[in-house]
Amino acid sequence: MEREIISLLRRHGIDTWYSTDDIKTASQWQDSIDEGLRLCDWFLVVMTPNSLDSDYVKDEVALWMTEKEKRNNFVPVLASECEWMKLNYRMRLLQHVDFRERLLDAQARLLKTWGVELSTSASPTTSRDTPTRHPKPQESTETAEVVIRICCPVCGKAYFVPESKMGKRARCRRCGHRFTLAMAIGDDEGSVANTSETRSVPIPSDIVTISIGMQLKLIQAGEFMMGSPAWESGACDEEKPQHLVRITRPYYLGIHTVTQSEYEQVIGRNPSQITGDHQQPVECVSWYDAVSFCNRLSDKEGLQLYYKIDGKAVSINGGSGYRLPTEAEWEYACRAGTTTKWSCGDSERSLEEFAWFSKNSGGQMHVVGTLRPNEFGIYDMHSNVWEWCWDWFQGYKADELTDPSGPVSGETRVMRGGSFGSSAFVCRAAYRLWNGPGHCSNVLGFRISRSCP
Repeated sequence: MEREIISLLRRHGIDTWYSTDDIKTASQWQDSIDEGLRLCDWFLVVMTPNSLDSDYVKDEVALWMTEKEKRNNFVPVLASECEWMKLNYRMRLLQHVDFRERLLDAQARLLKTWGVELSTSASPTTSRDTPTRHPKPQESTETAEVVIRICCPVCGKAYFVPESKMGKRARCRRCGHRFTLAMAIGDDEGSVANTSETRSVPIPSDIVTISIGMQLKLIQAGEFMMGSPAWESGACDEEKPQHLVRITRPYYLGIHTVTQSEYEQVIGRNPSQITGDHQQPVECVSWYDAVSFCNRLSDKEGLQLYYKIDGKAVSINGGSGYRLPTEAEWEYACRAGTTTKWSCGDSERSLEEFAWFSKNSGGQMHVVGTLRPNEFGIYDMHSNVWEWCWDWFQGYKADELTDPSGPVSGETRVMRGGSFGSSAFVCRAAYRLWNGPGHCSNVLGFRISRSCP
């Protein structure tokens, strides 16, 4: 069907670029796709069950939708029965073209997208054997636009980006991280295409080690869909509706939960019931214990206390010190750019490589950081112990949110992640649990965060 659609468009004077035509070598396939998406003004995808299951298609659609000025220039073409709006949440705003209906009607509707009337007598501008690919870089005697080498701050994948795109949001094709395109001047190690200038963005040192030996990872700003989609079977009501959340400020997050050793260094005692290895997570800590730990650690390092604590009344000072992550920050870091049930995909079997849960834990808590980290370099987000978040619990709304921190008051605080005794279902990125801030359990711990100075 793709070839027939391309032929139709070209016969009516609409230049096209088709991803399987004139693609470079296999090692350059992804860069060729990226370049094609960057140059084209419209994006047409033929929707079938196979295309909906393709990670390549999902990545390409997600990349296109990050460009606000382009996201409405997307044409879903329905070739067979499938839930095409599942591919990306923004598709609910788009009109599709159904090629299962009468062919001439479908062709006419497709052409009207570009304000072109269907003409059965239109002469082809090219043959199928010699397709015209568009858009291509045009030869010009003018000075070429500066193209800057930008690296994803999470995984380091390099991209060549026009200088005019600086300041816009982009999504890494390798790890899914969303970040703002920015450049640093005068880096001699950088490289720039089509210009004699040398500009690049260095990859920052994004892991810090603090006084008690704990490591925190820099999490860059970005956006994600929080909660479970409406079509996900079995998802809990409190996970819906799924909604867009923007994290506008980078932050640091512990690469694993606070260990018994780290807790004892700050507080002077170990409240855990499950002992034997001090590199296991601390547990039997209440939410009050967790925020108190944050302030005590901040004081130990000479940082301004983040919380004002007066008995059971806890409020935010907004200092430079350590804190609990918000629920949105927690899920953003847990998903690490993914949209699947777990950050490792939708397969429970793959979860065993990343999480200690009921299927592989042997009913025991394990030392932190012994399994694989997610794409952000964070360990044990799915299970081992539940983790306290800052937020009071409340139900979701469909509103888009920016840097949410939950309601100003409530009765229960949010817990996330699951534990070594939890099922895979409970360990999903969207799963939510809540309890009173004074609650303690031998399957409940926490990890710390800190706003970027």
